[in-house]
Amino acid sequence: MKTEYKCSFCANTLSLTGDICWDKTEIKVGICKKCDLKQLLSFSHVDLDYYSADDHFPEDIAPLRNREHHWNQKRIERLVNYIPGVESKKILDFGSGHGGFLEQAQGSFRDIYGYEVSGRTCALHNQAGWRCCQFLTDVPADREVILLFHVLEHIPDPQQFLEQLQDNFPQAKTFVIEVPNDNEALNSLFENKAYQKNQHSSEHLYYFNSKTLRSVVESSNLEVRTETQLQRYTLANHFGWLKNQKRGGQNIWETFNERGLNDSYEKILIDQGVADSLFFICTRKG
Repeated sequence: MKTEYKCSFCANTLSLTGDICWDKTEIKVGICKKCDLKQLLSFSHVDLDYYSADDHFPEDIAPLRNREHHWNQKRIERLVNYIPGVESKKILDFGSGHGGFLEQAQGSFRDIYGYEVSGRTCALHNQAGWRCCQFLTDVPADREVILLFHVLEHIPDPQQFLEQLQDNFPQAKTFVIEVPNDNEALNSLFENKAYQKNQHSSEHLYYFNSKTLRSVVESSNLEVRTETQLQRYTLANHFGWLKNQKRGGQNIWETFNERGLNDSYEKILIDQGVADSLFFICTRKG
């Protein structure tokens, strides 16, 4: 008997896209016939233990923070530009990962905590002087702004997750959601076959576009106040995919990593709706 897969958001039937995960080729990708949400057919390989394991991040996480320095600078700029008075608000960086944003947020915001389930990584952040909690119950409940940078695509039930966060932090009025954009330029504009073969990862349970992310957000008693995008990878990275059919172009053509050039490139991509990350600022409804 043929197995019928259901959308975890609206429970309608999923159609196979023909894609597989590059790191676990047995895991296939489907798209909902009704709501168009793209997701993996199985979530069983990822759970809290997977992310909390001591070896989830490498021993030396400083290179990861350095790699993402310009990403986090742009995130800070967007928060300051789009959320009035955010510098003095009480903030939670949910899913702090290797701490790149926490590091750069020091001095930019009066009161910020991180939350990271990896005990080893969380301890490293605290040793560096950045406040980070391994358990959500240890985070002060008075948080006013919740940051979710590349978190939602890892969560099996995003709608329930967002609703639970609102319950856990009743004073939080603003939720900032950044996720990979399934319609990014390499996929939709350049139609780069090499990139498309490497696009799907077993850690990313969902692949959102603007429409499907908005549907999930609005179903969770949140309202989208600002919808924009952010480009993490540079023009040089795109050169690598287009010329060499692989990642890492930013390490070859370093001249094309220049900030001013990439600010202009990012603006063009955002105007076309094809930057590599969606960036939503949301508030509670009502």
